[in-house]
Amino acid sequence: MKRNLIIVLLIAILVLSTFLTGCNMARNGNLNNDINDIVDSVDEVDETPEVPEPIEDEENEDSSNKLGKDEFDPRKYESIISEEETPYTLIKEDGEKVYLSETSPEVVALTMAVADYGKAICNVNWETATGREGCDLLTPEEKKGYEEEGVEQIALEFYNDYKVVMEFLGVEKYNFIEINGDIAIVDVVYSFVYNNVEDLANYKPGITYYAPEKMRFKLIDGKWLVDRMLESRQRYSYEEE
Repeated sequence: MKRNLIIVLLIAILVLSTFLTGCNMARNGNLNNDINDIVDSVDEVDETPEVPEPIEDEENEDSSNKLGKDEFDPRKYESIISEEETPYTLIKEDGEKVYLSETSPEVVALTMAVADYGKAICNVNWETATGREGCDLLTPEEKKGYEEEGVEQIALEFYNDYKVVMEFLGVEKYNFIEINGDIAIVDVVYSFVYNNVEDLANYKPGITYYAPEKMRFKLIDGKWLVDRMLESRQRYSYEEE
């Protein structure tokens, strides 16, 4: 019962903390917010940059190994190193840490995945929600946990109880992104708004809320997927008095 409550709080805390994310936080004891910090997400990010074209060797190209437009193979791209400090870092095979430009291919591919995750779990309407929003953007391990924890039903009950209609406004900022091989740690602040919410303590329709999230992504078959929610912090707003 305690485990289910934690999941509910997580879902609330920001549907952004992917439902499965909530499960992981339950496992790791990272949930320190109460029901008053509950949140959900919505909508989509505008003007997401496109992944640059890969550097191809046509003569040695293996057609069976071609990737779709949403897939990313770091071996086919050349990183764009930044001389100045940026929120984006790459850890090389020898352990050296370098700063990347926001236009570096691996940064573009990863930020697109982060935005897509926000869209999937934050565009929520209680009348049409399935409870499985964003599930296809989880790693197999996370998806399994999602199903074992029964998050789908818990999410639906939350949406229905509070008549939740949420809209994802976008990525407010990246505190940092650290890429190490096929693993990436992302510390991001999402923004969202409740277009409708009833009787959910301290949350009002029409106000922009911010949700700081720390997540681990994993590159699987050319796609960055949410592998774990590491930390879900206090939600806040700049409501004018």
